[in-house]
Amino acid sequence: MNFDEKQFRSLADETYDKIIALGTTKGILIDKKSVFVDRLVDFLKEHDTPFNAQLCLEWIDAMEHDPPCTLNSSYLHWIAFRRLVILIDKQAKGCLDNWTHYNSTSMPMPESESYCSLVVEFRKYLEDKGYRKETARRYSSRAREFLIYLENHHIYEVAKLTNKLIADYFISDKCSSLSFRSLQTEGSVIRRFLHFLYEVYSLDIIQLNHSIPSYRVTWEKIVTTVDKDVDTAVLKNKPEYMVDKRDKAMILLSLHLCLRTCDIRNIKFNNINWETGMLSIIQSKTGMPLELPIDVETQNAILDYILHERRECDSEYIFITAVGPAQKIQRHHIKFRRRASGTDAFDKIPKDGLHILRRTGASRMLRSGVPLTTISSILGHVSENAVQRYLTTDEENMRKCSIDLSQIPYSGRDL
Repeated sequence: MNFDEKQFRSLADETYDKIIALGTTKGILIDKKSVFVDRLVDFLKEHDTPFNAQLCLEWIDAMEHDPPCTLNSSYLHWIAFRRLVILIDKQAKGCLDNWTHYNSTSMPMPESESYCSLVVEFRKYLEDKGYRKETARRYSSRAREFLIYLENHHIYEVAKLTNKLIADYFISDKCSSLSFRSLQTEGSVIRRFLHFLYEVYSLDIIQLNHSIPSYRVTWEKIVTTVDKDVDTAVLKNKPEYMVDKRDKAMILLSLHLCLRTCDIRNIKFNNINWETGMLSIIQSKTGMPLELPIDVETQNAILDYILHERRECDSEYIFITAVGPAQKIQRHHIKFRRRASGTDAFDKIPKDGLHILRRTGASRMLRSGVPLTTISSILGHVSENAVQRYLTTDEENMRKCSIDLSQIPYSGRDL
């Protein structure tokens, strides 16, 4: 038999250990490890051949998947599967020392120049109205898809929009797969786009708002936190990780200062006053200033990363990539849950994002008696009411609010 399953699985495990150590892995590749490896094993067994990257890539390339421009799960899983074969091949050749990037495919634009100009102008309009750049980008992208839909229905002038066209858009294939929450956002964006056309171009189409379905989706998030044993697991030294010190510094910033991930990634050298131990930033989400003291443990972790692990470069951002071009890290570079692999704490961490540590820090402050107003200030909330949800995590004090049922009359069978 030419295929050695045990040897291949060992190679796959080595590959995963290496790419996790590189600190630049994306979630799908890691989360689908067993699925991808099992499929490769079945394929190689069927052909009774040792691992051959070219053969595997030809097989994967023949698979049906959504086009890159859609960025749907079908395409994302396909590209992750393909990437894994390349990485396993590099590991087998002993040259897996960087992350393989793929050129992103540009999203399709409307065919008409006037519609393309509207997309650009709508984005600028939103930014001028005070929308965050990322929000303006997402909203203008949704407007772009709406304009492409109009072109597909031979409408090349927004002045020719009708109630029926808009109503049909919300029952089209594009919208039929969206969740109620996404449909709520879609309706909000189209309303804003119509208002933009009315305000900037004086098009009398604002009444078309009435043809947009109204979705009212309310939900209450359950605040999840982690235990102290998780702290121990994720803060344990991992010298085999290229980003060990970077991970620990970011974990402590989230756990002790309750910072959002976006704000941690955006920390620059001039945001920290080392003499006073103060961090001063403008929050990415709210645009509000925030000033917090940095505890000694977190300061030491940041300095340890800067002095002993961070690459020398001219970037003004403290936390940068460990491989490839030296630049500010992105969200998918943060994989702190993997630091708990092999421990009981691993299953207690639902996701790789640091946000659960922010909630944990806030919950611990509440249980230690810190006033809600102080916690709200530390979290950087615009509304003080936003911190009320953390009351549910204070189980000891919640028990004091429980109602004694002994005085409630009851008649019926014994329970």
